[in-house]
Amino acid sequence: MIYRLGTVYNNVDKYGGGLIQVQLVEDKNKSASELPWCMSILPKALHIQPKKGELVLVFANNQEELYGNHLRWYIGPIITQLDKLNFQDSRSAKSFSLDGFFKPGTNPSFFTGSEGVYPEMGNREEEFGDNVGLLGRHNEDILLKDNEVWIRSGVHRKEGDALVFERPAYVKQKNYESTRNYTNTNNPFQNKTTKKMSYKTVTTIVADEICLISSSKDLSNQKKPIELYDTEELINDEAMQKLLETCHRLPFGDVLIEFLSAFKRAFETHVHVQGNAQLIPDPVLSQFPKEFTDVDFNQMVSNNVRIN
Repeated sequence: MIYRLGTVYNNVDKYGGGLIQVQLVEDKNKSASELPWCMSILPKALHIQPKKGELVLVFANNQEELYGNHLRWYIGPIITQLDKLNFQDSRSAKSFSLDGFFKPGTNPSFFTGSEGVYPEMGNREEEFGDNVGLLGRHNEDILLKDNEVWIRSGVHRKEGDALVFERPAYVKQKNYESTRNYTNTNNPFQNKTTKKMSYKTVTTIVADEICLISSSKDLSNQKKPIELYDTEELINDEAMQKLLETCHRLPFGDVLIEFLSAFKRAFETHVHVQGNAQLIPDPVLSQFPKEFTDVDFNQMVSNNVRIN
């Protein structure tokens, strides 16, 4: 087996097979149309397409395949540091090799504010190896940690040469080694006495705005139907804005139940003053609970979580 480093010349093939054309040193006398096609050795289920100008490692079985027009194999792109995932040209991608044109860049975890951006890079002197990550080209990742799964988007922002930790949208799934307990103080059915709750797994969704949408719910009754399955974005910017504007604000269950309980008590115990032609309950004699008289309905619903 022979292997060489090469620069991606073309990453578009008519078969949609993820084939690329790579220029090796041995190809210096070949025209662009004569460059052999290269097929990734990664399984198709794991997709990453090298960009034009990036560095890949090319394999051939023998000299005949290397110099001829046979199909070659490749793995890549070769990226030296995590802050270059979006693109790294083939020359700087050789920075760790003895024949590299450039020195490696500063360790991206050394920049102030980078804590949390990169998996397992918070402590410069710590040994790593526990976490597995699937990192996107831009600003998203999936991290498999100790009994945890993180799905994050909008992880960082760029400040000069550094990628600084941002407030990402994320889903976190956590499995605890043993069952844990917490005290639920929002329990109006028990007159606000505490109630013990137990759990072993937790899923948390965090974002500026959250929409919980059922695709079985008919959204076509809008003046313009809301598209949930755009082939490029699933939910495009226009549809997302429409969801935020038209979907229902999620009620706070404990606050709603507290009000309904107060309403029930007020309905059962209210008093009418004899001779009152309008039959309006007397607020003093009825002793309406404070939760009933001082209610602010806007405090019963979330401003940032919506459902359809």
